[in-house]
Amino acid sequence: MTVVARILILRALPYGADSRAVRWGQIYSAHPTSWGCWGSKDPAHQASNILKNRPSTGYWGFVFGYCKFIFAAFFFAYHRLSAGDTVVCVDLETAVPGMLAARLRGARVHFDVADPFDLAKPVPLKRFFRWLEWWVAKHADVVTVPHSSRLDLYGRPLTNAQIVENVPLLPFMQQLRTFLKDANGQAAMTFGYFGTLETHRGLEDIVKLAMENEAVCFKVGGRGALESFIRKASASCPRIEFVGEYLPADLPGLTRGVDVYCSLYYLSKPLHRYAAPNKFFEHLALGLPVLMSANTPYAKDVVEGETGWVIEDGYESLQAWFASTRLYKSAFESASENAQKKWQSSYQNWLTQQKEKLLAFNT
Repeated sequence: MTVVARILILRALPYGADSRAVRWGQIYSAHPTSWGCWGSKDPAHQASNILKNRPSTGYWGFVFGYCKFIFAAFFFAYHRLSAGDTVVCVDLETAVPGMLAARLRGARVHFDVADPFDLAKPVPLKRFFRWLEWWVAKHADVVTVPHSSRLDLYGRPLTNAQIVENVPLLPFMQQLRTFLKDANGQAAMTFGYFGTLETHRGLEDIVKLAMENEAVCFKVGGRGALESFIRKASASCPRIEFVGEYLPADLPGLTRGVDVYCSLYYLSKPLHRYAAPNKFFEHLALGLPVLMSANTPYAKDVVEGETGWVIEDGYESLQAWFASTRLYKSAFESASENAQKKWQSSYQNWLTQQKEKLLAFNT
């Protein structure tokens, strides 16, 4: 008789706040699944909270908060795992307590390295934490990363590693788009960005471009540290539209009228050299040309698939690209068509393929 494993997903974020963790819930949907998270305010998900309160801001808030969380996560997992179960540990802060609990209970360990710990967290002794992450990954039953570039970080082999990309579950919609529509008697280019509003993503440069050029519009949605900056820019410039928070299902409607989908990840943040953004896949599903940072992993895919453009970091590069590209409507139409074809040929059955890939591991 085939025994279906129970799944426990551990994530140091509120329930539903992280698309990577949500994706594992969808991939493992054939299994009984429970969650261990941090800081959910929704009463419906209080039972999934390992700890209720998120850490205070600042370095010491991070240090004490994460130590407390790791300690609590061990007991949370230990009391919920049984022999034959699988614990999915997203990032090192859940993998350390999750693996210890799993080994004591006879459960399997799936370690998902969503973000390298030493690059994503303000920790000292970065070489040690990178080695520790590799060691935990090596001793997990399976380790997954969103892009092959992540494996280059360790300088050591991981024979149990699999690539599971950050493909969003967006409904594919064949769309007929009208690019570079006229505004005030001239062709206007609308940039679109939907995601975390933080620095090092070129948002300040796109805002500046819109404010300095009447032929540039910017539609932006999300939440984050730059929200106040975006709101002020929107209030002072009629060509900048801020739509606030959104759900992934809203993207097809929000991107109507957008000409180019922005996925700029500047290397002023070292983690971005290994970025695996949802935006690469969103632009394919939405049939929108993408503007991608040249030094990030998916830049090569954009160039080879001719689904958009790649540029160097900084305002001068953005300005030069706009000046050289804004009049070529046919290039936008061609990139849009290529993007839709790539989604249909490579990703429309992605979820089914991932379920089959991990089936043997959990039966």
